[in-house]
Amino acid sequence: MSSLIQTVLADIEVGIAEGEEIGEDRIEGFEIILGGRGDDRISGGRGDDLLAGGGGDDRLRGRDGDDILVGGAGDDELEGGDGNDTFLVIVVPGSDDGDDEIDGDDGRDTYDASAATQAVVIDLDRGTAEGVEIGSDLLTSVEGAVGGKGDDVLIAGNAVNFLAGGDGADVFVFRTTASLANDGSGRDEIRDFQVGDRVDLSKIAEAIGGLVFGGLLQDGQAPPVHQITFYHETFGDGERTVVRTVIDLERDEDLQFLIAGRHELTEQDFILAATECPADQPRDTV
Repeated sequence: MSSLIQTVLADIEVGIAEGEEIGEDRIEGFEIILGGRGDDRISGGRGDDLLAGGGGDDRLRGRDGDDILVGGAGDDELEGGDGNDTFLVIVVPGSDDGDDEIDGDDGRDTYDASAATQAVVIDLDRGTAEGVEIGSDLLTSVEGAVGGKGDDVLIAGNAVNFLAGGDGADVFVFRTTASLANDGSGRDEIRDFQVGDRVDLSKIAEAIGGLVFGGLLQDGQAPPVHQITFYHETFGDGERTVVRTVIDLERDEDLQFLIAGRHELTEQDFILAATECPADQPRDTV
């Protein structure tokens, strides 16, 4: 369907695809639907579907399964439905892929801008994703963020988030203690931490009166208050570096997040004051 100009309506669950140029067709056993240049309406089924809108202002709905939704050019509306869905950004040289509205719905859903060659800012706290190549997208119920090849800024929200910066000198931002506490539902994870990447805790440090880097936490050592410490822990799928800061011992405010792999962290891996932020990093206004 990718060569079509007129609008296409396709629904995998109902088993129908129709449009002025294609008539009305029965579709069975399909898990991949590619739209054309019109304003398409494409819905998935119960399996793991790949839905791509192509050109035009499309509306994609994944329904059940772990779906991949690609809006393409135009201002698209994408809804994941149930399952762990991925919203994949495409990059067309000389243009952006439109200003999209994305709703992950249920499951652990991911906004994937790995195709971007220039910097992107993905803010899971405020529900936005912006960049020269990706436009300005609105995000709802999206828990994961994947950056591209530029120096990206990925900002955690109050859900359990998983962040991957990709290439470039990326900054992972935790604005508030709530963005680390996650209402006790689990720990955030940075899934790729490379040389040049940094973790920005400057807003938290400002709010609590300061943070300093304390280094490796030894076995049996009580974690010091208002210090950033780390230790290593082995999980079933590999080793993690656990980063920890205790805000208040009496109230049991012990905030942690994970970094995939074994890392010997230093003070240079953290931003603990606003004056240390990279010059091109967006400044928080609230």
